Amino acid sequence: MAKYKVLWLEDEPEKMDAFFDLASNVDIELILVETFKELKEKVLTESKNYFDAIILDAFGLIESKSEKTSLRALNLAIQFITEHKSKDLIPYFVLSAYLGEDDNKSVRDLLGSEKIYIKTNDEKKLLSDILESIPRKVENQLKFKYQSVFEACGENYLDQEKRIFKLLRYVESNDIHDEVDDPEDNLTTLRKIIESLFYKLGKLEIIPSEITTNKGWINGSRNFLSNNHSIFNFKNSLIHPLVLNNLCQLVNILNDVSHAEGDLKLKVDEYLQAQKNDYLYRSYIYLLLDTLNWFKRFMDDNNDINKNKYLWEVVNQDWVVGVVTKIANNGFGSFQPESSDKIISILPNMVEEYNLSESVKIKVILKPNSDGTKLYIKTISKEL
Repeated sequence: MAKYKVLWLEDEPEKMDAFFDLASNVDIELILVETFKELKEKVLTESKNYFDAIILDAFGLIESKSEKTSLRALNLAIQFITEHKSKDLIPYFVLSAYLGEDDNKSVRDLLGSEKIYIKTNDEKKLLSDILESIPRKVENQLKFKYQSVFEACGENYLDQEKRIFKLLRYVESNDIHDEVDDPEDNLTTLRKIIESLFYKLGKLEIIPSEITTNKGWINGSRNFLSNNHSIFNFKNSLIHPLVLNNLCQLVNILNDVSHAEGDLKLKVDEYLQAQKNDYLYRSYIYLLLDTLNWFKRFMDDNNDINKNKYLWEVVNQDWVVGVVTKIANNGFGSFQPESSDKIISILPNMVEEYNLSESVKIKVILKPNSDGTKLYIKTISKEL
């Protein structure tokens, strides 16, 4: 059985025996139709991706063999293929007998710069070009279906086309896999795209570049966007809460798999390996696709770096007044700011240095850790 199926519109196939043989030799099955009407019915009847390509004759028949061949059949065929591309993007090629000067001009006006293959002279070249087009057909189909996602991953945005193509080919496969092969490697692909998203938002200063250029920047970026960063405050968060929730969920999952940041214990890798399906992994990919689709529009609407710097501000790092609420047996103290319900630890050496005791009122200067997730006490004063 031939590996590739090519639909061929040709009204004189009896003169083309050699072409059938050439096609068979390169694993192509030519499925013959003699009119445009038959071509249309074939395409609409067969399932998506059934045909790998279509060959059209420059002068063909529209409805029956009794009519005269004309350029209109080619025109109708190209128009139909173009209109059908939202369901199945099928590459087409024009193969014709030698065209006279007047005929060539009429066909050229219709096809523009597209190549016309001449029977006998160009048949091997045509088959070679069809074989080369088949891998591109899959990619082009995906690019058409997921246009905004591919734009978001293009070189002007995240520059992650190869990685997103890998993920899309996976979700477009009809088979539900019994397991996710190498979950860590597959989820790393998602992580790299999320990293690129944060990096791009940093380049645009939507996320302060001071966050994206320092250690712990993945968690730091997530915390900033969710308005939970200790140094920077999003004045008026423009991120839709559902998009933000999905993004944070992805980061938490990917952190767990990478074991690079945080101390999460979701055991994602273990869970995926134990399952007999890949539903969860597919859901992560779709979650990413929705996130990228939303952020593509968001980046387009917020592409002015100078304006973006006004979207956030540096949190006031002045003295914070509060009370020492507890001194533990291990020497650690607990500080309760007056302006917040967050308890902040006091290191044992500072408890001893400042001779702190419970219920004592003090003021401190706070400093965040590298990713902005926690605050620690930099300086203490008992002078209020």
